[in-house]
Amino acid sequence: MPNLNSNDYKILQSIVDTKENRGLSRGRGTTKKQIVDKTGFSYPKIYNTVKVLLELGFIDYAVKKVRADAFYITTKGYEELKELKKNIL
Repeated sequence: MPNLNSNDYKILQSIVDTKENRGLSRGRGTTKKQIVDKTGFSYPKIYNTVKVLLELGFIDYAVKKVRADAFYITTKGYEELKELKKNIL
């Protein structure tokens, strides 16, 4: 299992947007552009991290937005974030 760094976790967390109701279900995903806008990270960084998060099963593909791939957090990804927060507190 690859080691995720703090920026990778920020990207995972940015997929979930409760204000906009995005990233929580297959029907309402978050695009890479939305992740870039939210985190300020570069497209290559987002691309590489999304690839790893997909391989780990922390995120999955949501319904496409026009021509853009969209992603949502899986139960496994949500549990990972919960575990991380529990370890920090």
